[in-house]
Amino acid sequence: MTKRRGFRGLKAYDPGGAASIADGVRCRDKGSTVGINISENAVWYWKRRWPASGMPDKALWFEVEKRNGDLIDISNGRWEQADGSAVGAMMNDAMAVCAKRKGWPGLRR
Repeated sequence: MTKRRGFRGLKAYDPGGAASIADGVRCRDKGSTVGINISENAVWYWKRRWPASGMPDKALWFEVEKRNGDLIDISNGRWEQADGSAVGAMMNDAMAVCAKRKGWPGLRR
């Protein structure tokens, strides 16, 4: 665990030391779709930007169409309790990471 400064000077503990969401995003080409995994550490990092989102401290995976980024499937769990716009924004950030890494223009939003 890495010790970091938290909100308003409170000390928080980063469970994995992710420096950005990009560090915890994994993209898998599945032909016409893309599987995207966001690690628990990256979710934790992203939640610092959106603290009232209600997102769980769990990894997230989802699958989108490669040509246009339409959502096909998403992991179940406590994600239903989270703010939908926060989850959507995090997914868009992850898709932008994959688009940049792999050159998939359909994932850019």
